[in-house]
Amino acid sequence: WRDTKTDCSEAFNKFIGESNELLKTISFFTAVDNVDYTIKIYDDFDGTELQNELSIKSGAIDYIGLHTIDLDTVVTLSDGEDFYVYLSLSDGGHPYDRTSDVPVLLGAQYRTIVTSSASPEESYYKSGNDWLDFYYYDDPSGYQNTGNFCIKGLAGITGLKVTPNEDFQPEGSIGGPFTPQSKIYELENKGITLFSYEVTNIPTVDWITLSGNTSGALGPGETTEITVEINENANSLGNGAYMSTIQFINTTDHIGDTTRDVVLIIGEATLWNEWTFDTDPGWTIEEDWAFGQPTGNGGEHGEPDPTSGYTGNNVYGYNLNGDYPNNLPETHLTSTAIDCSNLYDVHLKFWRWLGVEQPQYDHAYVRVSNDGSNWTTIWENPEEITDDTWTQVDLDISDVADNQETVYLRWTMGETDSGWMYCGWNIDDVQIFAVEGFITHIDNIIENTTKLFGSYPNPFNPETTISYQLTADSKVSLSIYNVKGQKVNTLVNEILPAGEHSVIWNGKDSNGNQVSSGIYFYKLKAGDYQKVKKMLLLK
Repeated sequence: WRDTKTDCSEAFNKFIGESNELLKTISFFTAVDNVDYTIKIYDDFDGTELQNELSIKSGAIDYIGLHTIDLDTVVTLSDGEDFYVYLSLSDGGHPYDRTSDVPVLLGAQYRTIVTSSASPEESYYKSGNDWLDFYYYDDPSGYQNTGNFCIKGLAGITGLKVTPNEDFQPEGSIGGPFTPQSKIYELENKGITLFSYEVTNIPTVDWITLSGNTSGALGPGETTEITVEINENANSLGNGAYMSTIQFINTTDHIGDTTRDVVLIIGEATLWNEWTFDTDPGWTIEEDWAFGQPTGNGGEHGEPDPTSGYTGNNVYGYNLNGDYPNNLPETHLTSTAIDCSNLYDVHLKFWRWLGVEQPQYDHAYVRVSNDGSNWTTIWENPEEITDDTWTQVDLDISDVADNQETVYLRWTMGETDSGWMYCGWNIDDVQIFAVEGFITHIDNIIENTTKLFGSYPNPFNPETTISYQLTADSKVSLSIYNVKGQKVNTLVNEILPAGEHSVIWNGKDSNGNQVSSGIYFYKLKAGDYQKVKKMLLLK
């Protein structure tokens, strides 16, 4: 609330739903005490009049400030649907946001421009008999084209909701027992009408038992529980990862359809990849990271570098000739892409010789990514480390790496302060241990699981085909975004049948304009399934 437009009593904001939701509550400010209000929700605006009223609520407010008002009639929204929140206030005008010139600190002489997030065709006010776009309102303070009225809609999901969101991943030795042995999922009707549902597992396997009401109907707000249990038939399974997918289907309108994977991991992980560094594997190095034989120098504090690898002569290390410097920014050693498809309970093992000051001052990290852009820190130095011999490290990276087509490993040296210096990272004999997925079950799941396959060709020019698969009839949204996270185009927004689908993107935005070269992201939403992948447009 930056200012108040005192010469109008009627305003509305336009919104677009981003999923299947219920619009339940409206929030807004009043600028004075003792105000009567009227809220109306409309389905359409033709540029002159609001049309198709969906809900109305009127009342009186005693005091100035922010208010949240529950609607008597909840409005059902769908993904991509526009709707309009109208607000009439009897006194005081309408509070709004605008671009503002504000002090950097309270009372400071230095000021900065805080830009409003307004865009055209978002916010309107009534002038006489006409609705005018508030984006083009000339503010008396001199700022133009910045207005947004402070009117918000608060919404919650509708349809079938399944909790928790996590998959079920029990583990155990050959012959059992398996821990945990069962998992309970709650189904809830978040909508305003009754629907029928069905719970099945695909493929049907004899080592899973589903109990509870696996089919039936739920009224608004009603819940039921389904127990997924690993039964005694699992005791006869051999070493490996065994899979099935639990499907939770809203058979009435498919709003909220979702799945949870069951991955039963039996036995011990085995070695799948190994880099002994007898030769350079060609990993990416920054700053003073290098491949070769360490020289045994350094050790201003702690211990010096080794004089060879754990096996053989070569290592990857930060400054093979001594210590890391003061005031070092984060610098990285990054592996090439590692294929962990069909691998589960993935662990990273390697041998280290590390010297680093306590983390209050200096830092060393191990990170993992499955896209090369977003990194998860798996380990960081918890204290001062002064290795004087090779030490093996075993890190569980399964949350990031399990069943991923591309996995990247990264060792980071830095940041460091301006004080003591140590020898830094030395790394040798890197290994990936994992349990292999049981291939017959995986083939069946691929045929029956919602999945975003990817785009081809990639990179592309002038067009690419995006392919995906649905486990059941689903409401599908497939949209293109730029690197700023702005939606460029929506390619699919409809209910589609189960099976394989594909759509062509011609490199144009929603207005038919050709977009520029660069990285773009495509996002598939089908029920509760969401997946984002990356593609490159080259010209």
